[in-house]
Amino acid sequence: MQRRQVGIPVALVLVLALAAFTAAGYVVNRSGAISAQPTAATKYDWLQFGFTPDKNANDTAETTISASNVSHLQPLFRTSLSDAPDGAPVLLTGVSTPGGTRDLVFLLGEHGHLMAFDANTGASVWTDNFGPGGITNSAPAIDPNRQFVYADTPDGFVHKVNVGDGSEVRGGGWPELAGPGKSSSQLTIATAKDGHTYLYASNQGHGHLTTIDLASGAQHVFSFACANRPDIHFGAAGQPNDCTVSGANPWARSPSFDPSLDRIFQMAGTNNGRTFVPGSIYRQSWVALPPDGSTHVTSAGGFPADSYTPADWAATVASDRDIGSGGLLILPVGLSSKFPHLGVQPGKDRRIRLLNLADLSGQGGPGHTGGELQLFNFPQMSMMRAQGAVWTNPANGSVWAFVPGENGIAGFEITVDAAGNPTMNLRWTVFNGWTTSALVADNVLFAATGGGEHTPTQANHIIQAFDPTTGHTLWTAPIGLHHWSSPIVANGIVYMPDGNSGGFGSGTTGDLLAWHLQGGPTPTPSNGTPTPTPTISPGVTPYEAESSANTLGGRARVATCAACSGGRKVGFVGRGGTLRFNGVTVAGAGSYTLTIRYCDGDAGRNAMLSVNGGAPTTLHFKNTGGFTRPGTLTTTVQLNAGANAIQFSNPGASAPDFDRILV
Repeated sequence: MQRRQVGIPVALVLVLALAAFTAAGYVVNRSGAISAQPTAATKYDWLQFGFTPDKNANDTAETTISASNVSHLQPLFRTSLSDAPDGAPVLLTGVSTPGGTRDLVFLLGEHGHLMAFDANTGASVWTDNFGPGGITNSAPAIDPNRQFVYADTPDGFVHKVNVGDGSEVRGGGWPELAGPGKSSSQLTIATAKDGHTYLYASNQGHGHLTTIDLASGAQHVFSFACANRPDIHFGAAGQPNDCTVSGANPWARSPSFDPSLDRIFQMAGTNNGRTFVPGSIYRQSWVALPPDGSTHVTSAGGFPADSYTPADWAATVASDRDIGSGGLLILPVGLSSKFPHLGVQPGKDRRIRLLNLADLSGQGGPGHTGGELQLFNFPQMSMMRAQGAVWTNPANGSVWAFVPGENGIAGFEITVDAAGNPTMNLRWTVFNGWTTSALVADNVLFAATGGGEHTPTQANHIIQAFDPTTGHTLWTAPIGLHHWSSPIVANGIVYMPDGNSGGFGSGTTGDLLAWHLQGGPTPTPSNGTPTPTPTISPGVTPYEAESSANTLGGRARVATCAACSGGRKVGFVGRGGTLRFNGVTVAGAGSYTLTIRYCDGDAGRNAMLSVNGGAPTTLHFKNTGGFTRPGTLTTTVQLNAGANAIQFSNPGASAPDFDRILV
């Protein structure tokens, strides 16, 4: 891959971006990766969805969990939620609360409950309720000054809340109007080159992107449906309601802020309408706005700074294939000398676009169609509607984009030829179910599988850690049903909310789950009182069926399986074929839960389970929908301390195919 040295103009851009992010509580390392500014020597904050304003979800501040120890993660706590979330958590360390100084995790429920929990114990600290009035797909965001947490809630307002006790700030414009309509994207907070810090809230209705200056409370509104009439929340109380265009609603997981260009990017989807009219209706379009969110109004209408609309917008609108649901992944500045500002943009239309963010259409301004640098057809992944992550491999400087979708997650390496032309190259895929937004922490890729509106029928509901260069699974743990919710990693702890929100108001309750490294310190709230770790189920360790550590007997053999973990399984078990998992290791003797991932395309096969050569137990496996579609069966086994052997067989008939076991 050809890479050029950063020249003076790009260096100047990076210096300005560095200054902006430092002012907002972020640091930028020499490779161009943005990370949260640690608030203490050993702790740092996760202030918003995607970790940083560019939404690249690359947590370079993490130093506790790594590829060498991630497999040792164990459950830390599981806390019940009164309102199922549809977004990601955020985290703030060293918060002064009425009960002492604590690290806090914040979640926003689908019905408007803003909740704060002790990040080390899961204990509830405070809860606010900003419903009823609708639902939200959003997540909270924390002010860079670390005093306030913001939430775009179902009542159509963005609320400003004190982090320590949940008391709301009222007055000076707060709460700020952002609706009407569902808040369909996570919040973004970014500091522009002029030093102003802005909050970006995205709501449906007539497709509003509301930009709020956090210092003054002043705001601008860009309407994707009536762009020629900016700064109006059509349909809100006291506002005009004469925008007759429906749909054109923001659907990206979150707006992405590019500090080098000093622009905010957001898109509008395809719902309930069939028109794209530059100057007024930006349906099926990405728009780039100045950081204050203002609209450039001329006699021809209202215009963003730039826009991208696919040439086949009419066809994708007719088939309800939002191009921007998968968000925008902003690549490091200067990767390509020819196109220094690049973005990867996956969509619900089963395609991924590589865009020139400095000139989206290649025609020097907004309102044009086409212009993508590369269009990657990806029908195998199907619809891509979750935010990915961007990572620079410290071993060789290669740049990667990770794209989750309806069928799993994929890793793309971005290469550049001698002429400066960039290309997305698919390097690996893991097809194991509907995957929500991903992140990288200390060179480990994390994502949750089993989400989406059809989460009840998904075969897997797990959180996973991957090797980002190969897609090899390093760790998994079971979670519950979930829709858009996704994990974060901070200070050696993995956090994941679940609960089937359904995305349409059908959600009720859920859980906040957390994992930490085995043998880690006893959680201690900062009031100084040690809190014993709650009694919980043992951690889960995966063992792949195809591992060379196992013993395959008779006709049993390894076979490919796209939807299986690692892309392989062991088939032809039974009728003389046997599969023995060796080295299944536990700390102490006792009863353990064994989860078996298998594939069965018949009416339901049987297998004999034997532990350490003992008497076999017959297990009945249900049909999973085919021999390439995994399902799970759970049973209980007695294991010895140390290494154990678990064998599957069936002397008289065929057993199912085996993907892996989890103990």
